[in-house]
Amino acid sequence: MVWEGKEQGVLLMGYGSILYYNEKLLNDAGVAVPKTPEEWLAAMEKITKRDQGIFGLAATSTEHPNLLVDVGTWITGQGLDWLEGGRYRFTEPKVVAAFEMYRKSMRFAPPGQSTEATRRSSPTARPHSCATDRGSIRSPSAPTRPYARI
Repeated sequence: MVWEGKEQGVLLMGYGSILYYNEKLLNDAGVAVPKTPEEWLAAMEKITKRDQGIFGLAATSTEHPNLLVDVGTWITGQGLDWLEGGRYRFTEPKVVAAFEMYRKSMRFAPPGQSTEATRRSSPTARPHSCATDRGSIRSPSAPTRPYARI
């Protein structure tokens, strides 16, 4: 993957992750572009107005195989991994904390939304969502990746 003429990464699967955000919703909420997972969650919370149909996250929020990928973005986005030495790390405190951040983020997504609806309601297609979950805000110690303004 190349962004502004600089190599950013190599896709190992048929898809990649990037965070898209709606600058107007961030500005309206008085929130700067988030740079950490904690800032991203805080921005989602400030932006979400369920009664008005405005959500801080466009994400799959119904049972679907893509949920595994979505959870994984929160874990790998913080420089962590599910596995170490061939063993699952589901009880490792940092992995548990990243999973909890994913669970919290779901409070700021439209309920019962399928993956297909998420694609249609991304911030590029629907101005009432702040960010898609097809990427993650990386912690300062994790490799960087580009963000896209809309």
